Amino acid sequence: LDYVEKERADRDTHIAAGKAAGVAEERARGAVKLKQVAAKSKAEGKAEGKLETKLDLARKLLAQDWDLAEVAKLTELDISIIRELRSAAS
Repeated sequence: LDYVEKERADRDTHIAAGKAAGVAEERARGAVKLKQVAAKSKAEGKAEGKLETKLDLARKLLAQDWDLAEVAKLTELDISIIRELRSAAS
């Protein structure tokens, strides 16, 4: 009977250790995923901010009647975007 109880206790100990290891592993994966998502969001935010800055500059230049090609070149925006901005301003 003692042998059976010892085997059950060992089994329970192994199960608990396995669960704890699994939980720790999932937490580590979650932390890595969270860091990846945060880094991606930060990069997207920077890119979006740069785009807004370029669009603002393009609007200002168009308001001063700059040539579309010049605005596109200076802002590094596609000419079709510059045309849309000009149409929206009219």
